Amino acid sequence: FVALINIIGNYFLIPVYSMTGAAISSLAASFVMVLLYFLLGQREYKVVISFQKIVIFLIFCTLMTFCALIFTDTSLLFRMISLFLIFIFYLYLSKDLILKLLSRT
Repeated sequence: FVALINIIGNYFLIPVYSMTGAAISSLAASFVMVLLYFLLGQREYKVVISFQKIVIFLIFCTLMTFCALIFTDTSLLFRMISLFLIFIFYLYLSKDLILKLLSRT
């Protein structure tokens, strides 16, 4: 099923976007595969997942990506400081998870 999504995506996207279209098609197919693994796995093994933590992590990754793209022409020190501050912000947002993991040891 996932391979079919990839083939159909490639059929429509490669003529328009070439290699980028193939990458988008593969990304979409991989996303569907992970989603199916999750949904089918939840039927068999109930795992409590904090979607708030997933959203925080996705926001963190998006911020890091945008900073890397925006600050390409600036000095290395400025880029490192800005990425460090975003990382500290991420640690602050996920402090409950970190404290929970540290308390297990």
